[in-house]
Amino acid sequence: MTPGTAPAGGDALARVFEAQRPRLVRVAYATVGSVAEAEDCVQEAWLRLRRVEDPAGIRNLGAWLTTTVSRLALDALGRAQVRREGRPRFPPTYAEQRELVAAFAAACTEGDLERLVTLLDPDVVWRGDGGGKVASGLGTQGAERVARALVLLTRRPPRRLGTATVNGAPGLVVVDADGVLSVISFTVDGGRITAIDVVRNPDKLSGAREPG
Repeated sequence: MTPGTAPAGGDALARVFEAQRPRLVRVAYATVGSVAEAEDCVQEAWLRLRRVEDPAGIRNLGAWLTTTVSRLALDALGRAQVRREGRPRFPPTYAEQRELVAAFAAACTEGDLERLVTLLDPDVVWRGDGGGKVASGLGTQGAERVARALVLLTRRPPRRLGTATVNGAPGLVVVDADGVLSVISFTVDGGRITAIDVVRNPDKLSGAREPG
């Protein structure tokens, strides 16, 4: 067996794969932002490897696994995006969303990571418009990743924070530590936040009122 090739025996192949598993989980997590989904991608890669007729014919097993896991992670990310597009299956009442937004704001202000994770859907996505200075992108995805990013962001407490009706539903208006105004809208489904959209572009906020 040449270096990098897969061993032919089932037990030996499993041992080599398990040695690669932690790295592969990190590869998948970097795309999907969810440990559970990352582990699912890695497990699916193992099943695909097992179905290869001649694993020993794979010249570079590490590269093959990285490519397979990366593609599976992209597919999982695409499915998650499709699930989030158009309307929640179980939309909240106005009062329910207001309560959830208030709990979200309190958890951010207090830096309560565990509480934030419980308020977020496992596949939550956090998107921004780039403040009008850079193009908006896919954003941050996954409850753990989004919660950690929020806690890091709010280490510098905002100057002002208040609730407001945004797109017909409870949202937040924030003036951050640097004096930048942001309006935050939320998509809620099944009692959890599935999407957080932040608008900072001044051209879009000409009619927004700063919180008192």
